[in-house]
Amino acid sequence: MIEQRPKGGDDSAPQQPPRDGILARAATRSAAVAERWFPNTLVFALLTVAVVAIAAMGIGSGPAKVASVFGNGFWT
Repeated sequence: MIEQRPKGGDDSAPQQPPRDGILARAATRSAAVAERWFPNTLVFALLTVAVVAIAAMGIGSGPAKVASVFGNGFWT
């Protein structure tokens, strides 16, 4: 006689998640590396604004003039 076991009972073997292919594993790993080591684009934008402002002040413009020109250029 064949013994029937209840589904999902305590004696059932743990279910293994389906295995992903090599391409899916590589994509997941590269996405994790990119999220960890590449900064947000906002960081690049803020650094660029700071470098340009410092360069403008380095050639003789005052901070008020740099802020004014940036503000006028941003809102037009």
